[in-house]
Amino acid sequence: MTFGWEGLGFGALQYTILFASCLTLVFAAFLESKSVMN
Repeated sequence: MTFGWEGLGFGALQYTILFASCLTLVFAAFLESKSVMN
């Protein structure tokens, strides 16, 4: 079982997309709570 560059690149891309989506959800929740406080 060899771990190639293609697998590594796909994994990095997958984690980047996952991180970006989580960040977007957190940012949206932050904006929502901020608007509710005002």
